[in-house]
Order: sequence, then C-alpha cells, then structure tokens
Amino acid sequence: MRRCHGDLHLANIVLIERKPVLFDAIEFDPTIASVDVLYDLAFPIMDFIRYDRHAAANALLNRYLAMTSVENLDALAAFPLFTSLRAAIRANVLLARLARACDDKADIMQSARAYFELAHLTIRPSAPKLVAVGGLSGTGKSVLARALAPGVTPLPGAIVLRADVLRKQRFQLTEADKLPESAYTPEITAQIYQVLVQRAIRILVQGQSVIVDAVFAHETERAAICDAARKLNIRFVGLFLATDLATRVSRVGRRERDASDATPEIAETQEKYNIGRLDWAVIDASGTPEQTLVQCQARIAHRDPA
Repeated sequence: MRRCHGDLHLANIVLIERKPVLFDAIEFDPTIASVDVLYDLAFPIMDFIRYDRHAAANALLNRYLAMTSVENLDALAAFPLFTSLRAAIRANVLLARLARACDDKADIMQSARAYFELAHLTIRPSAPKLVAVGGLSGTGKSVLARALAPGVTPLPGAIVLRADVLRKQRFQLTEADKLPESAYTPEITAQIYQVLVQRAIRILVQGQSVIVDAVFAHETERAAICDAARKLNIRFVGLFLATDLATRVSRVGRRERDASDATPEIAETQEKYNIGRLDWAVIDASGTPEQTLVQCQARIAHRDPA
C-alpha cells in the first residue's frame, strides 16, 4: 500500500514536454489515493489494452517489475482481478453519464460495452506459457523478446527475463554499466541461469507467461528451462536464433547503452562454441527484426488454441 493516484486511467495522464504528468484532484485525497501499487498500475495498463496499445501495456508492466523488489512478482496472481475491476469501473462511470448526455449516448454506450467486455476477458485469463529465446550474441534475442511479449497470452503479455540484466543486478549496476571479465566466469554464469529458472517459475505459478532471453549455448541450460515448464505442466516454446558471423559482429558493434557487454571479439569467440544437440526451433535471424518476429510468432501460435 502506497500513496499513489487512485484513478490512473489514460484520461488522467497528459504529456507535457514528452513527459507523462498525472492529474485529477482525487490524488490529493489520501483515502482514495492510498492503494496497492499494482492496483493503481493496473488502471493505465488496462486502458492501454482497451485502446489496442498492447505494446505499451506490456512495456509498462515489465518496466515496473524490472525496478521493483523481486518479492512483488508474487502479486501477479491478483493482476487479472485488478485489471478486470479497473475495466468494470470505467464501464460504470461511462454508464453514469448517460443520464446527462444529449447527442453522444450511442458513443458512450459503445465505449462502456468495450470496457465491460474487457472486464469479462481479463478475469478469465488463459493458461501461461514459457518461451525461451536463445542464440549467440548479435542474433537479435532481446529485440525479439520485447517484440514477442505483448502478443503472448494472457494479457497484458509475457514478463521478459533477460540474462544480461540479471547479471548487472547481481552486481548492483545499471544496465548500461560495464562488468569486468571476472563477472563472466562459468560459475557466475551458472548462477545467473539458475536465477532465470527460479524467476520464471515464480512468475509462471502466478499465472503469467514468461519469455527468457539468454544465449543458452549449453544443452544443460536449455534442458533446465524446459524442465521447469514440464514440471509445472506448462507449454514450452524454445526458439534458437541463428545468423552468420558477419551479421552478428555488425549488430554487436552498433550497440549503444545496452545491458549486453558483448563485443565483436566476443561474437567471434562464440562462433567456436559447441552448441550440442539442439531440439529447439532454429530460426533464421539474418533478415529484419520484423521477419524474425513473424517466424517466431508462427511457432508460438502453432498448436495454441488461444
């Protein structure tokens, strides 16, 4: 519980000099504005979904979870209820305007119905799934993971776990800070993969889907993440991106302020890795990010009733 806003739908947010500014007089009322943080956040996330801004809804939730305490992942089980309540509130507020409306009653009713349908949809979320995105540095894993996340059910999309970000957090650095070579020993790397699996399980049991973004160069790493889904009886999709060395080196060399510390030299070294037996879907990532995205979306949609 925090002193938040209390009525944080999109009509109460304005962009001033490209920065979001919250308004509406009720945030000065401590009773109304003191709420569960995730319940407050559910309002703009729900509204983004209502207006078909699924990428914005997913990014907002992912950014919040990336900066808050890991214990707050355990609140995700309540998120379907929170978003459904927020949608139902907007439906009721709109319906209350019908008595005062003159010419726009049809528009009000249409909007209220859309919110009410969203309330019904979000209270019955589909089963979560686990998607793992692997590949050597420069294959486009992180770009793909962020693009995939909004479309992975249930709403508002998958939580993205990135190995590079977790490693920086382990050493209490920002994503753009560079780590020394000593932070990339096999022992530390094994610990990072263990944390990835543990975090993924923690989110999945709350009913939310997860996308894990890591190199997954070793069979044991791939087997561990796959086993996590199997033990939870959750659908698993393994995607391994592949492209030629020249493309990977070029992409790595263009990175700026990224969580990855990979260099063109590291990309060349990885070319000698023994990947072992690969039972994930191998995706040709030599094209544009959009082309890679389409291939992977098709793999996730395959056999998926949703």
